[in-house]
Amino acid sequence: MVTIRSDDFTRRNKIALKTADETVNNTTTTQDDDHLVVALGANETWILRYFIKYNSNTTANFKYNTVVPSGATYSALFQGDNTGGFVEHYRSSSNQTVDGKAADWAFLEEAVVKTSSTAGNVVFQWAQNTANASDTKVLIGSNIVAHRLA
Repeated sequence: MVTIRSDDFTRRNKIALKTADETVNNTTTTQDDDHLVVALGANETWILRYFIKYNSNTTANFKYNTVVPSGATYSALFQGDNTGGFVEHYRSSSNQTVDGKAADWAFLEEAVVKTSSTAGNVVFQWAQNTANASDTKVLIGSNIVAHRLA
C-alpha cells in the first residue's frame, strides 16, 4: 500500500476554480481571466486539464489563449464543438477560436507544460473573436486542474 502525505499531494496538485461569472463585450483583445491562473515552478513538467464553460453569441464567438512562463513549452489537445461539429485537435500556445452558441456551452483541453529555468504563471486568457456588443462570459465552475509529473 502506498501512503501519500497531504503536503506531497498539495505540491503535486493544483486547482484553479472560477468562483464567479466574468463578462467582456465589444472587444477582441484577450484578457487574463480573474480566476484561472496556476503558478508553476522552474524546471517542472505539468499536465493541465481545462474545463471551460462559456456563453457567447454566434456572431462574437469565443477565443482563448494560454500564457506560460518564459521559456516554457506548451502542447495541448482541444476537445469541443467547433465549426458545426465536435473536433479534437492538437494546438500550441497560439489563439484558439470556439463557436459561440448563444447558450451555455463547454469545452475541454488537456495540455503538457514544461517550464525551463523560469518559474511563473499559466494564465487562461479570452475574448470575443469578433467584437460585438453582446456579452461573452466565462462561467462559474470553469476550472484548471494541474498535476505535476516531474
